[in-house]
Amino acid sequence: MASTGRVFNIAENAGLLKHYLWKHRFKFSVVPPTVIKKFATGKGNANKEKLQDSFIEETGVNIKQILNMTEKQWNPSSDIIDAYYLCKYGVENVT
Repeated sequence: MASTGRVFNIAENAGLLKHYLWKHRFKFSVVPPTVIKKFATGKGNANKEKLQDSFIEETGVNIKQILNMTEKQWNPSSDIIDAYYLCKYGVENVT
């Protein structure tokens, strides 16, 4: 887990968001990445390629093409795909 850089800013902001939601009594669910991956692909350990394949199959949209990205580039396309499946999961599974 040799993370450096912005990952810590993201973690701090996520923590603050959760704190403010809790403080103001908003209900929220924390969904592990493995649950989203299984929801999207059927496998909880799916890699970015499998998520991308599922997204293209489901939507007919190749985000990498739209954003003029190479096959070796993953951001921001993988973030968009993750956000799509997290939102879809929330709509279908969280009450």
